[in-house]
Order: sequence, then structure tokens, then C-alpha cells
Amino acid sequence: MSSSSVMPQSERTARCPPPTLATALVADLGFTAFVERNRPRYMRYAEARLPGDSACAAVTATLASARNHWAWLLSQPCPAAEVWRELRLQVGRRADRIGPRDPGLLVLYGQLPDGCADSVVLCRWIGFGVNEAAELMGAEPPAVEVALAVARRTLPHLIDRDTSESTVAFPGLFAIG
Repeated sequence: MSSSSVMPQSERTARCPPPTLATALVADLGFTAFVERNRPRYMRYAEARLPGDSACAAVTATLASARNHWAWLLSQPCPAAEVWRELRLQVGRRADRIGPRDPGLLVLYGQLPDGCADSVVLCRWIGFGVNEAAELMGAEPPAVEVALAVARRTLPHLIDRDTSESTVAFPGLFAIG
């Protein structure tokens, strides 16, 4: 190799950043895209379960944790499921401490597994479709459909109630979305 074909180290570094820097830039873009896509939906879920400031704190803590563990999350089979678990944990801790936004949530989360209760909140209260709720939770749509069916069987007096009745006792919680 001639000396003219070998680029000095400083020029190579300027043209092509070290792999760790390039990887960090891509990871930052990926995380930014993840936040832009999911933060508004995470906020809707958290606000459905908690008062405003607490909802914001739960989402902020969740996204900070995701940022701190982004490389690990990307190595997982379903990063969305991992972040959803953290969001559910953050929201649940705050709900236990300050109480839920709606008394119907006590019944819902007290008598159903968290995944079923989350499916009801996302699909029946917030109004997300099954596919969107599944994507957000890192689940498959049939799992959300089964969770909704379990909720319907477990709490038929609440889930299958006439919408006009349920909105009086639990505003919006059991309305069909």
C-alpha cells in the first residue's frame, strides 16, 4: 500500500466517527422516535388512572428509565412490553399512594389481573382499538381480545352494563370505545 492511499487517523476520525459514537447517535434517534410515538399514549393511560401531576411524573420516570436502559431494551424480544411493565409499575405505585382517579379503577384492578384491567382502560375508557392497545402494551391483539373477554366474564355487572348507567358510576370507564 502506498502512503498516499492511507488516510491519516485524524481525517478518518473526522469522516467516520468511532462505532460507539455512531451507535449512540442511532440509539438517540431511535429513542427519540420511540418517545414521540408513545409519550402521548402513555400520558393518556396515566391520566386515566392518576391526577395530572402524578400522571406526568409516572410517564417521565418511565421514559427516564427507558432512556437509561435503552441498549438493553433493544436487545429484548419486545421492548414495548418492557417499557409498558415499567409504566404500569410507576402508575400503580402512585395509584396505591394517592388513590386512583376513578373509584371504578379500584374494582377493576382489584378483581382482574393487571393486563386485563389495562386492556379495559385502554380499549373501553380511552377508546384505543385492540391493535393499538396491543402495540402499546407489547402484546398480540388476540391477547388483548382475551383480556377483554375475561374482564367481561369476571365483571359482567360492570363491563356489560348499559353505557348510560356506567358513565354515572364510573365516568367513561366502561363506555365502549
